Amino acid sequence: MPQITPQKARNNQWFALSIASLIFVLFFAIIWNIQEVNFQRFLILLIIGIIVSYRIYTILTSKYRKRNEVLSVSFPKVWRKILQDNVIFYNALRQAEKERFEQNVQVFLAEKRITGIKTEVNDQDRVLVAASAIIPIFGFIEWEYDNLGEVLIYPDRFSKSFDMEGHNRNVLGMVGTGVMSGIMILSRKALLSGFSNAKDGHNTAIHEFVHLIDAQDGMFDGITSLLDKQYIVT
Repeated sequence: MPQITPQKARNNQWFALSIASLIFVLFFAIIWNIQEVNFQRFLILLIIGIIVSYRIYTILTSKYRKRNEVLSVSFPKVWRKILQDNVIFYNALRQAEKERFEQNVQVFLAEKRITGIKTEVNDQDRVLVAASAIIPIFGFIEWEYDNLGEVLIYPDRFSKSFDMEGHNRNVLGMVGTGVMSGIMILSRKALLSGFSNAKDGHNTAIHEFVHLIDAQDGMFDGITSLLDKQYIVT
């Protein structure tokens, strides 16, 4: 089964196998002498050791096994239609790249919560949020949004204190910090406008995901962890 981060998936599998095997070998060494006294008890303990080691392996590989389950499901036709109708970047890709883009959409929507605040979130909103996340990092196969757990969708502009009413409602998107860490807030109106007016070069959602990429190293300094230090001129 293909993975959106194949090298990470392989590394995870080998790491999990190594840990589980090490634990089993240590457990086996501890119970080895029991066979001389009570072979039946030895067999019972051996089976328990196998079960525990396998359980540890499944826990350590759960993230990528869940992705396998997600990617085993065909990409919904309605989602593909949304991409075709709204995302120029997707339409410019070759077929194999489109399939990889779709896999990224599936995994993103399976792992990240998208919640409407005083607005109803539909398939188009969710797919466009996922597309906004994938476009900036599409060329970096092993990169993931580890610093994002949820995207909040507000109906329109909001203030820096997250108010949807009153004055100073001039924010279209924001990456949370402090108690809001791991959360992104987007204006639904800006999200849709960014893809309907693609030629104007203004896409709030993509802009906020770029900020999130910048923050991956813990700082909003314009220097992304996607680049090796040797490529950064100071």
